[in-house]
Amino acid sequence: MYFDALAPGSAEGFLQLGPFPEPWDGWGDVDRLRALSFGSRPVVVVATQNPGQIADIRGRATNIIVAEAPQYGHAFLLQVPGLGYEAIRVAVGAVRASGRCGAVHKRR
Repeated sequence: MYFDALAPGSAEGFLQLGPFPEPWDGWGDVDRLRALSFGSRPVVVVATQNPGQIADIRGRATNIIVAEAPQYGHAFLLQVPGLGYEAIRVAVGAVRASGRCGAVHKRR
């Protein structure tokens, strides 16, 4: 599950933002991040501030739901906690319902 995260393919841009509070050699992980694939695992993405990352993330998964919410900021979990709750509910439901995001049952 992604909550407004950067796509793995944007690792180089992220690393240029450093320095980071904890020591991390992210450059050693760039090739692995570029090759990252979620395959058919259920992936639920809430995209707020990084809409340019959506195509990259979609290309790494075959079982994905993306909720675009550009009206909210990075702290959307505080602004609209129901959105985060619903994303988690969809992800858990997908795992329980045969692993397919489209097979999620209605909310009770």
